[in-house]
Amino acid sequence: MELKYSTKNAWEILNHDEVISFSESYKDFISTAKTEREAVKYLKNVAEKKGFTDLFQGDAHSGKYYAINDNKNILLLKDGEISAEFGLNFVFAHIDSPRIDIKQNPLYEGADVVMFKTHYYGGIKKYQWVTIPLALHGVIILRDGTKLEVNIGENETDPVFVISDLLPHLARKQMEQNAREVIQGEALDPIVGSIPDKESDKEKLKTAILKLLHEKYGIVEEDFISSELTLVPGGKARDVGFDRGAIASYGHDDRICGFTSAVALFDVEKPKRTIGVMLFDKEEIGSDGITGAQSDFLDYAIEKYLSLKGIKNVSVREVLHKSYGLSADVNAAVDPLYRDVFDEQ
Repeated sequence: MELKYSTKNAWEILNHDEVISFSESYKDFISTAKTEREAVKYLKNVAEKKGFTDLFQGDAHSGKYYAINDNKNILLLKDGEISAEFGLNFVFAHIDSPRIDIKQNPLYEGADVVMFKTHYYGGIKKYQWVTIPLALHGVIILRDGTKLEVNIGENETDPVFVISDLLPHLARKQMEQNAREVIQGEALDPIVGSIPDKESDKEKLKTAILKLLHEKYGIVEEDFISSELTLVPGGKARDVGFDRGAIASYGHDDRICGFTSAVALFDVEKPKRTIGVMLFDKEEIGSDGITGAQSDFLDYAIEKYLSLKGIKNVSVREVLHKSYGLSADVNAAVDPLYRDVFDEQ
């Protein structure tokens, strides 16, 4: 028996080919699901292909269910051999990530460019978001009620959006500031256009962009009020290093736990206890709101599940009291350039 605990590099333990194969499926997910809406949509499609049914549709014999809340939460459930009245085994994770959100009346022009007004979401290092290609994701609800899904900047033929920064020889005062102040939150406005409309007398650049948006997408400026748009780093996940031993991507925190937890639930064939994976929104800003962990969605969904299964002799509160939950979130590997901030033992 080993009295002492020692760690090993995972590559020395795991099967290389299995890791690479699994990583390809993860890269597809993390490249596709760059918002919580897209993560829910992706996992819902996978679940349905595996025979899962909508919990709220009431198929008592399915045994495999998903429940969706406002397109930003998804709960996956699989029947166990033991009745759920004795509790469930949960894994909890979140599928929102830090990003830059577009304000509801965003378009303005100045210095011969058109820009979006924004506000950042979650804990970000603001200086990391400038001068990189950004993609626009989200939804716009048009006046007639049509929902327009937006995804611009991911394909190689798409335009991208960029937040500008000062040239080094113009940035002496900027470089004297601390990292929190080098880029101000109010300065995270991306360039969205730069060609004026020759027929207009005022706001020529803004008018040109509005004409383009109307011709291509059928939207007018008022439609931004009923939109939910966000900027994220553009491009697909990529392998890192000559040996492809790591993955570079936006959104590891915490969609990697969301994806692996869902896959684990999909792979379990006959669980003893009923199992569930609950993926939340709003973790980056305190878990508030109707899609955050502080909402009552989980209670509501479990109440529906118990009713569907004909379990009436216990309350939702009692079932949750008998349940177990694992909170899954990312951890950082030791960075060789900043070892002093890590506990390597």
